[in-house]
Amino acid sequence: RIERAVGAPAIVYLGIPPSRQGAGKVTVKVQNRTMEYRAVTQHNETLPTGKEVMVVGVAGPDTLEVGPVPE
Repeated sequence: RIERAVGAPAIVYLGIPPSRQGAGKVTVKVQNRTMEYRAVTQHNETLPTGKEVMVVGVAGPDTLEVGPVPE
């Protein structure tokens, strides 16, 4: 259930282009399982591999929307 990932921290596995210009991938722990999902962002900068991000929503049946971790 992809919806359970909302609010969870994730790690960028494949760089995510800015402003929903494409998709990357993230790994996120959901119900004690590490899952890999496609991911997009509204953020105006590329989110590079290895960056910690926050899942902010579901963009599709297999795609999460993520953003930078608030400081």
